[in-house]
Amino acid sequence: MVPEIQHGLFEHYLPYKEAAEEGIEMGGSFPPIADSVEVWSHVKPAHVLIETLKGEWRVEIAFTTDWDVEHTVAAIYADWRFIELNGSVRGI
Repeated sequence: MVPEIQHGLFEHYLPYKEAAEEGIEMGGSFPPIADSVEVWSHVKPAHVLIETLKGEWRVEIAFTTDWDVEHTVAAIYADWRFIELNGSVRGI
């Protein structure tokens, strides 16, 4: 799960990095992250949600990030298959 999550987190980070490089104010200091492995020092676990949805087990592993302080970002799995990295999930 780690490679999928860190890749998704890094993909989520890149538009914020581009905006910061263009001079758009990001609401504080912006972390320089060179590759997907480096995301882990800039995220904190927020929650894990395990539930059934339409007969499938669904797992949501959510994080807060240093680059997007307004949203909780989550890796979504259905029956242990990676579905998406959602950039705006409910905080618990």
